Amino acid sequence: MSGKTRFLPLEMPGLGGKPGHGELSLGVTFTRPAPSADRHAAIYYLHGGGMLFGTRGDLPSTYVEAILERGFTLVALDYPLAPQAGIGEILDVVERAYLAAREALAGSHAFLCGRSAGAYLCLMLARRLQLRGVPPAGVIDFYGYCNLAGEMRAALLQPSIFYRRSYALVTPRVARKLSGVDLLCDAPLERRFGLYVYARQTGSWGSLLGLTADTLAGFSLDARAQGELPPLFIAASRDDRDVPFQNSARLAQNARSATTHFVESGGHDFDRDSARPEGPAAWRACLEWAEGLIL
Repeated sequence: MSGKTRFLPLEMPGLGGKPGHGELSLGVTFTRPAPSADRHAAIYYLHGGGMLFGTRGDLPSTYVEAILERGFTLVALDYPLAPQAGIGEILDVVERAYLAAREALAGSHAFLCGRSAGAYLCLMLARRLQLRGVPPAGVIDFYGYCNLAGEMRAALLQPSIFYRRSYALVTPRVARKLSGVDLLCDAPLERRFGLYVYARQTGSWGSLLGLTADTLAGFSLDARAQGELPPLFIAASRDDRDVPFQNSARLAQNARSATTHFVESGGHDFDRDSARPEGPAAWRACLEWAEGLIL
């Protein structure tokens, strides 16, 4: 299951608007199946974390093994994190990183796959690729979102009662310390989750991403754009108190082609514990869906 990691040096002039942020070294891990099982198809994975934290290696080994057993190559990509990088810069880097990684697997079917904020980035990237004329075969969306000006507006701009009640209050001083000054492309949960908690408790998530109420629409997919996306697999829990379930339900309604896997409980990242049946069942379903698109 071990993968081969490469580092992509990307020139990004003026990234973050600060000196020294012009060049990124992004980690990309390629994990390939056995040659006899290889379907010549790749799943390009982007992690969650609200674009404030996360790591490309966060996918539980149970799901990685399932991906490989089905004959897919797993390509896990880094991307720069806010607040040092704004959401527009993150999207630009994700597009360039994907295209660079895709060159190494030319001729393979490509699926975009993300969880939570990673799913947002995948959906936005799919739209960009579609407009370029090189759409992916499909998008795997685990509890993601894509309409920041609609279903996600309150989550980005207003304090979350759930986060204020469920976690100890994070002070601005602690948040500044967690944020630091250096541009990061990898920040495990234990290092930076508190910054996300602060963002949700104070309603500053949007501002940390460089968003305002007036710019949300520019980083959203409206109903028309959602209806033009490539085939989608959408998985979510109805009791999600972090990213409203309505995001997934509305996308499924608007999409031209969507297969859904909705569970009744388990919270936001309902697949986090691969020992529970809900997660493995969802990943089996999504891989069967992907197989059906390339047969």
